[in-house]
Amino acid sequence: MSNTFELLNGATAHASRGVSMAFSRGILVVVSAGNDGSFVGSPADSPGALAIGMVNTSGTVTTASSRGMTANGRIKPDIIALGAGTYRITSLGTIATGTGTSFAAPVVTGMAACLWQAFPNLTNQQIREVIKQSADRYSAPALPHGYGLPDMQKAYHLAQSLQ
Repeated sequence: MSNTFELLNGATAHASRGVSMAFSRGILVVVSAGNDGSFVGSPADSPGALAIGMVNTSGTVTTASSRGMTANGRIKPDIIALGAGTYRITSLGTIATGTGTSFAAPVVTGMAACLWQAFPNLTNQQIREVIKQSADRYSAPALPHGYGLPDMQKAYHLAQSLQ
């Protein structure tokens, strides 16, 4: 199902509504922003989604990384992570590289999992906010970076301060 920009308000598309429902029930949903260089699609437009854009190894946001304001004026992606030239293990057990926001999102998912394991009493909202607050552009989010690159050490200390 293809969604027009007007429907990408975080509350209309079925997948976006599903992410919002999951988030309201305590699940942290990390999603890829998309790889067509235009506006983010569903479910990345959901307010509950932590939408991830991609940078290359030089830290530059790639032209393929989707970005933009949602139909109701929110900046997406929320943050960015390495997604171009990301190492992975293939189904044959060999090491290869891949490119896309689908490679950047697992990097942030791992960060979130580590934080939540270290601080199991925090909520999904708190984990999401700690990750965003740790990012290098948190004080002035802007396209195409969103809040920018997250910092695990800073996120850890921010989470620790919530205990």
